Amino acid sequence: MTRQYSKYANASVRDNLDRLVSSGSNVVAYRDAMTTLGTSLGNVVAKNVPSASKVLVAFTVEDADYLASGVLRALAQKRAPGNLSVACFWNERIRLGQGGEVEEAPIVHQYVEPHPERVSALVMVKSIISTSCVVRTNLLRLLDETKPKHIFVVAPVLYKDARASLEKEFPDSVAAKFRYVYFAVDSKRTKDGLVVPGIGGSVYELLGLGTSTTKNRVRPALVAERRHQIAAG
Repeated sequence: MTRQYSKYANASVRDNLDRLVSSGSNVVAYRDAMTTLGTSLGNVVAKNVPSASKVLVAFTVEDADYLASGVLRALAQKRAPGNLSVACFWNERIRLGQGGEVEEAPIVHQYVEPHPERVSALVMVKSIISTSCVVRTNLLRLLDETKPKHIFVVAPVLYKDARASLEKEFPDSVAAKFRYVYFAVDSKRTKDGLVVPGIGGSVYELLGLGTSTTKNRVRPALVAERRHQIAAG
């Protein structure tokens, strides 16, 4: 058995994790399962962050309308709109070195809402965390300007080495702020770096967003809606 469940993985959560793996080409089912898992993750975070706290939720473009949308729905309950801001990042994935052993995730576009100089919680949302690459890049972008008291690293699935990989990228003073909210840890990864069973494969294709390149052309409905709300005052 290569999967271990966390204490938050109840029967409903496990069912939706299984749906990610079994959905295949059923994009609608996959999106629905990812959104539902986001709500479940958000409920866990909400219990650990007082409703009066200032929270910034950060996510990648592919996760915006599904996983992150679910997280935000849970966090928005009993929380004033002014206490919840979002940041969305469009990251490229680049491999460097002769064997492609060095991975980078530069930000090519971003949407960052106005937020307090200090937030109580910075919530980093990702569909799966296999390496530290994307979370590290996006966290570094926000760290100095938010000065968070707590940093929640939130994902349905982690690879077994993900925590150690992420924490070694930061000083102890920053790593000490990390709080992990996840449902499963997987210990198997293919030669191509795909975590098994993970989230069923490449999240871009499974969500119907194309490849790692074409997904960066997406403009999430969530971002459009929040822009409209801010403009409307």
